[in-house]
Amino acid sequence: MRKIYCMMQTQVVLTDEMSDALYETACSMYRNDQRRAPVVTWDMEGQVRTTGEKAALIWITGVLFTAEVETDLGKGKVSFIVRTDDLSPGDRFLGVRKNVSQTSVS
Repeated sequence: MRKIYCMMQTQVVLTDEMSDALYETACSMYRNDQRRAPVVTWDMEGQVRTTGEKAALIWITGVLFTAEVETDLGKGKVSFIVRTDDLSPGDRFLGVRKNVSQTSVS
């Protein structure tokens, strides 16, 4: 399984399975041009959001996602990057990417 690159976690610990669920949700959102989607597993539930904004963490670049989750291990917020190549090679986040590029043009 490809992975997410966490930028921040507050008051919540993620297991590998939880990270995988966030990754799969992010990929689905990317493919379906969604800005928000629920994430539900047997030990976690919450909401994942994105604006399609690009972010970088040292040498890793990709799309920034945030999730507010409640788990057996705590409740909190997670910000993470999924590399664009890992989201869905060849696909593009057209609607959100278009909106972001329109607002950043001066």
